[in-house]
Amino acid sequence: MHAEINVRFELSIDDDKTIPLAVLAEFVTDQNVESVLLEELVESLDAARVEALCGEKYAHGNGD
Repeated sequence: MHAEINVRFELSIDDDKTIPLAVLAEFVTDQNVESVLLEELVESLDAARVEALCGEKYAHGNGD
């Protein structure tokens, strides 16, 4: 089984600002990145499993 997750996370910090690493880590944690990654992984595995068992015709987005 193969699962692929593409994630883009963009964070902007003004050049004249200093932010402690602990504050940055807390911000990232508060974004629930772990739960988002897990949800995407489950959806990816589910989609791969549907395609493996039922064929590409029944994959998500092929609603014919």
